[in-house]
Amino acid sequence: MDTNQPSQPPSAATIEAGQKALAQGAWREARSAFELAIGASDAAKHFSRALLEPGENAEIFSGLAEAMWWLGEIRESLECWERAYSEFRRQPDAAQAASVAIQLAVIYDANLGNQATAAGWVARATRLVDEHALEPLRGWVLIASATDSDPGQHEALARQVYRLGRTSGDRHLELCALTQIGVALIDQGRITEGMTFHDEAMAGALAGEGELETVAFTACEMMDSYSRCAQYQRMAQWIRAADRFVERYGCPYLNASCRTHYGEVLFVSGEWRRAALAIFEDFGAVKDAESTTILLREMEIQARKQTGRTPHPQGLTPREVEVLRLVAQGLSDKEIATRLVLSRHTVHRHIHSILTKLDLPSRTAAAAYAVRHGLL
Repeated sequence: MDTNQPSQPPSAATIEAGQKALAQGAWREARSAFELAIGASDAAKHFSRALLEPGENAEIFSGLAEAMWWLGEIRESLECWERAYSEFRRQPDAAQAASVAIQLAVIYDANLGNQATAAGWVARATRLVDEHALEPLRGWVLIASATDSDPGQHEALARQVYRLGRTSGDRHLELCALTQIGVALIDQGRITEGMTFHDEAMAGALAGEGELETVAFTACEMMDSYSRCAQYQRMAQWIRAADRFVERYGCPYLNASCRTHYGEVLFVSGEWRRAALAIFEDFGAVKDAESTTILLREMEIQARKQTGRTPHPQGLTPREVEVLRLVAQGLSDKEIATRLVLSRHTVHRHIHSILTKLDLPSRTAAAAYAVRHGLL
């Protein structure tokens, strides 16, 4: 066999099979089809140079990126999205390139905590939308840029996006805007009002009004908001309501921040023990199940000991306690952000959540609270 012969272009049927699998939520089948289209036999060959037309190249890499994202292979997905962006720019297809740029911004922010790179991709998407008058994408650019705004401005931008979604008939955009309004309201301390928007967005998303990605977006934003205001029971109720979606399409809690909050719910509810053991029991791994039981018991004992030494009062999360300590030391939001490698907006949200949970009027009062309760 002549191994020096160039790869053959993929058939349209192979690409179509991948797209059909994506639409059905058959992520592994989609991945296999797109890998076949690239001419790769395994994951290490994803980026081999096949003889593809520019349009096919971009379509294949974006499809493979989406499949990998749903399979939880975030870094591999990221590489494919970046390759797809490059290919869409080479065509050129400004609309598809802008859409991918927005996706890259979300991944860098929510999964890698890389706000600088995320901001760069938002700026790139914004420029493409402006230069090419891509008005259908205007709302998505606003959503991507709103997260770094103060809560009041965030709410105004989210409401603007909601109007754009309603006008254009884009249910995906409309539901994502609703959940962003919920985020902004909760950040302002309007918790009951904010939860109403989150609940509405989740109901519509799980009912299939938007797209599959709508569930992932609204669920992650809801979990982040409800964690900040200690609404774990309400979060758990929505997680249970999403069970049928999970059974059909897989876990929608794909971003690192979402998985962290999902873990918080499992820990608070005690379901983390059952979840760990169930995996071994389903496979008949009796010895592993026994070992896991012992390990979990030891972890629980250590957690209780640590809780006794370092209490988290009034439902504060470990991160909020950390921020509160730095506030008590007199650090500014910028200094706290630098120390904890967070954005200033994230620090502001943590401080607002702390004041809300502790029912305190100011940073000064929060600092005094930390001193009184020995949190320094």
